[in-house]
Order: sequence, then C-alpha cells, then structure tokens
Amino acid sequence: MCQPKSYGGIGVRRMANFNRALLAKLAWKLDCNENRPWVKLLHYKYCSKLDFWGVQAKPSDSLVWKGILSVKDLVLRDICFLAGDGTSIDIWKHPWIPWLHQSSLRDAFNPTTSRQPRALIKVADLLLNGYQEWDEQLIMQFFDKDIARNILKVKSLPISREDILIYKSSYSGELSVKRAY
Repeated sequence: MCQPKSYGGIGVRRMANFNRALLAKLAWKLDCNENRPWVKLLHYKYCSKLDFWGVQAKPSDSLVWKGILSVKDLVLRDICFLAGDGTSIDIWKHPWIPWLHQSSLRDAFNPTTSRQPRALIKVADLLLNGYQEWDEQLIMQFFDKDIARNILKVKSLPISREDILIYKSSYSGELSVKRAY
C-alpha cells in the first residue's frame, strides 16, 4: 500500500514519516524565526534562555514541543548557515560549513595554541573586521590544516547581510514537507 504507484503500490504515505516531516517543517519555521504568533509564543516559552538548537525536552513540556524537539536531528542533518556578518552563527553548535559535520569541526580545534587573541564563539570571530574575508592566520592557528582549508573555501554573503539558514536538499533553500518526507 505504501509503495509508490510506479512500483505497483497505491502511494499511501507512511503516517509516522509524514508526521515527522510536518514536525520538521515546524522546527524549520522556529529556527528561521518566522514572524508568526505561534513562533513568537514558542520562542518566548521554551527558548528564552537558549536558542532552539540548545534546548532540551523537559517532562513538563507540551507534546507538540517534544515532537518538534524530536526531529531536531533530522533537520540539523540537512541545514546550513550562510555567513553574512557571522554574528548569529555559533561556531560550535550551528552547521556553517556545508560539506562538514559539526563534530569534525570540534575535533579539529586545537585549543593548546600558545596565544589566544580572543574567544572563538561566533563565526564573526573568524572574520576580519571588515567582514567578507576570513582571518586566515587565526583559522590556521586554531584548526588542523585540512579543516582550516575547508573553512577558507566557504564564501560569505555580501557585506551588511544577515546570516541565512538554508536547507541543503532544496533548490530554493527552504525546507518543504515533501523534501523532509
């Protein structure tokens, strides 16, 4: 029954997978911080201290919120931030190198360098003051050579642009229920 029609089935969707796709769309809208009342309400109630990706489910949370949190990994697997000014992208928590998993970036960090000029928290900390350009010396100092070369390949958006969240599996950059399914 759930096989596509082209394979002799009748094309009925698996409801569990379809529900996860719908929840993924809600998670996408939350992370994009859409200007909708329900997004503002959920941010106010659950994300006042941490961003969406840092929040953990609590027993007292609503079932809808727990459902949204349960698909974070599904969404996180195919999203990426495009750096504009880099101020909203956490180097260690948010995916911002399209072809690299965040754990690989954390593993390649070398905190034992002799001098630490500043804290590395946001992607903006890796950009030169005028933005648009990576601080190559700083990146080479704090990351192993392969990862540093990968970071230097990432192009940033034109100056004065905010960071943009994209869904890598979509031509438009937006997560759709169809793509998530």
